[in-house]
Amino acid sequence: MTGVRQLLGDLPVFAGEPPASPPPTAADTPVAPFTARLVGAARAQVPEARAMTKELRWP
Repeated sequence: MTGVRQLLGDLPVFAGEPPASPPPTAADTPVAPFTARLVGAARAQVPEARAMTKELRWP
């Protein structure tokens, strides 16, 4: 996990406009898909790869 922490720590924060993206889909076990997507975005040098928002859904 240290490698991911260092990779994310080296990224600039709030350096530009967020890219448009399709709405996410929920997974039963979201940790692995989330980590893979985050690492892929960081390696592709996507701006604001570690900036996140939280969506609340009401039943």
